[in-house]
Amino acid sequence: MPLNSQRLAYVAWFLVFLAAWTVPVAFGGPRENSPPPTSPDEHIARLIEQLGDSDYYARQQAQEALSELGFEAFDALGAATTHEDLEIAARARYLLRLMQVEWTRDDDPPQVKALLQNYGWLKPEDRRERIEKLARLPDALGVEALCRIVRFEQSSEMSKLAAVELLAVCTAGPSPLPEVVETIRRSLGGSRRLGGRWLMAWAEHYRDPEALASHFAEFADEEFAALAHPGLAVHARVVAALLRFQVAWLEELERGEEAVEAMRRLLALEQGDADDLEKLLQWLIAQEAWPVVDELADRFAGQVQTTAPLLYLLAEAQAEQGKAERAEQTAGRALALRQGSNRTWLDDRRRLALNLWRRGRPEWAAREFRYVLDNGVENDLVTIAARHTFAHMLYDRGELLEAAEVLEELVEQFERDPDFAEQLSMNPGIARARMTPAMTRAKRYYYLARHYRNLEDRAKERAHLDRALADDPGELDALIARYRLPNQSDAYRRETRELIRASAEELRENIERFPDEARWYNQFAWLIGNTEGDLDEALRYSRKSLELSPNKGAYYDTLAHVYFARNDYANAVKYQARAAELQSYSRLITDKLEVFRAALQAP
Repeated sequence: MPLNSQRLAYVAWFLVFLAAWTVPVAFGGPRENSPPPTSPDEHIARLIEQLGDSDYYARQQAQEALSELGFEAFDALGAATTHEDLEIAARARYLLRLMQVEWTRDDDPPQVKALLQNYGWLKPEDRRERIEKLARLPDALGVEALCRIVRFEQSSEMSKLAAVELLAVCTAGPSPLPEVVETIRRSLGGSRRLGGRWLMAWAEHYRDPEALASHFAEFADEEFAALAHPGLAVHARVVAALLRFQVAWLEELERGEEAVEAMRRLLALEQGDADDLEKLLQWLIAQEAWPVVDELADRFAGQVQTTAPLLYLLAEAQAEQGKAERAEQTAGRALALRQGSNRTWLDDRRRLALNLWRRGRPEWAAREFRYVLDNGVENDLVTIAARHTFAHMLYDRGELLEAAEVLEELVEQFERDPDFAEQLSMNPGIARARMTPAMTRAKRYYYLARHYRNLEDRAKERAHLDRALADDPGELDALIARYRLPNQSDAYRRETRELIRASAEELRENIERFPDEARWYNQFAWLIGNTEGDLDEALRYSRKSLELSPNKGAYYDTLAHVYFARNDYANAVKYQARAAELQSYSRLITDKLEVFRAALQAP
């Protein structure tokens, strides 16, 4: 016979008391007077509503039942955390906290396991960094892990960030990998998370930009409206990402006016933060959205006219529109900002110069580098780092004698102050950055050797290569150039091969000592891929370097050279193209891509 309410209360109290002394008891099923559910989702929905029941024991019963259901109830509980009934919202949050997600799985790639290690215990900013790194893993290795985060990350904001990072991966190429689409459908089918909805919409309509533009307009509207509610977990960065996806599909459909309006909504999100404005300006330049660039420059004139990176971007936009004279004037105003020898300002200028080079503006970069060198203290690390980077930029652009001259001043400084040179040699950070006095001399000799090679003066080329290797046997480019010298005696070639063998062995020892440092794997592969040795080992180590440090253009350049040495021209072109995509500013990389393409197309 049915229990009356008094007996039911007593039995429920006794079972809760017993659970505290034995094992947890799950009170499954609906209350006596509830109609049977028609589906699992309806069952979960009723249990969530029961969390707000006026009867304490009924609330406990529903809580235990939902706890027993575990991740089957995760999505519904996540939605319930914003329920208008505060009791339901509080208990939903409590149940979510009890759920411990196993973020890694046995079949995850090693790179994914490393990035998800202790993920659940990380601070939000650290989790965000891990999410970004997962999205940058090569060959879409992080897709399944990102789906996991989208679905089970307790923070709604972090779930959405993972979703937009994954969408960026999905939309990066001309056509998505079929396995990526399948992984999203399998992992997020039925998910109630907003990020899950976005990804499922993309997976369903990725061949239909019309449908995608419509869906993402709705998604952006929803998130835009939610920004007005401080209690909701909405991040302006997420809204901006959704708008950018919408713009991409509108432009594909050649609906320019609608795309510009979406860009203006992006601009409306900005609050004047210099870093955010810089990122938006870069994106607008890439879209060639010149009217919106002008609107940004007018709306935030105070920030733009007093911030060198923003002024240089404005100059870049002007140059891209063919306004060369105006662009030079704007770049000149940027150079005139923050004049003086303040060390912090000089370091900012050094970083700005590097960024200008990477954005394809080497002339402006050279002016900033020279300002740092003219105004910095000789033996300051900021000045030394600026010299090395400036010299490397000149070398990359084929200005070899100028590159050697920039380093010559530093070499002379070391000779004038031997005590400082000795201190610098003992600095581990300087050694790691290859900026010790011996390494600097060796690099200068290598640049001069390349200069004499261009002049076809083989004797001076050889002499400078030998001097470079005498100062620094680890100057691999000099060793490779020596290996390629023509018309050498057998004894000289044997000596070169012995140097290669010794360097390879030293690099193997470094790999054994520091198995998680990508640079040693890359250096080994670079040496062997450009000289002689075990190409299978070189290929294995090159791939390992990219596992440890994904999306590094120089490492893809190495991988392409190894494939070229193996006569696999198709893969050489494939990975050199990736290197050129990541480091489009490097002439050395882009020129080598043409060499590899010519080899692939040759009979």
